[in-house]
Amino acid sequence: MIYPFFCASLPTLLPGVPPELSVEDFDASAREYLSAADFAALISIDSKNPAEYSVEIYRKLREFQDYLKWKIALLRSERLKRSDRFTPPDEFFGEVDFAIPVLAAAEPVEREKLLDALIFQKLDELEIFHEMDLTALCIYRLKLGILQKYAKWNEINGKNNFEAALEKLAADFNEL
Repeated sequence: MIYPFFCASLPTLLPGVPPELSVEDFDASAREYLSAADFAALISIDSKNPAEYSVEIYRKLREFQDYLKWKIALLRSERLKRSDRFTPPDEFFGEVDFAIPVLAAAEPVEREKLLDALIFQKLDELEIFHEMDLTALCIYRLKLGILQKYAKWNEINGKNNFEAALEKLAADFNEL
């Protein structure tokens, strides 16, 4: 189904720019505009079981993420001289192979940022020909989730969390 008014009313999402609304706000608005079946399909990504994904775009994104994880695991096992056996995913995404060595060598937080940037880029690609339909809304929700995650990260909260962790470690150490 096509949802032109709802899609046109949504703020533009740009990489690295905090979103103007949250996923929860988006879901509340989507519930008003979408049919019950379409809303259920939209939020099916929240399921931990990929078999429950109601929208093809979610399955495609999962395949892409699985490929990235497989390539990173493969490179890391080679670098660590381990003989782990990794089964390749069904589909290959050669367009991101150039970034895999960087991802495999990156620190965990930096790797997550790079993975999210690649996923955001893949979502842009998957969005082609889906301007005002359910797929566009699913992609919008995924992008919104990525941007919302980083909007919560800031220096003050990070510093407070770090200091709280240090205090807990010191307290635990003093109890010994």
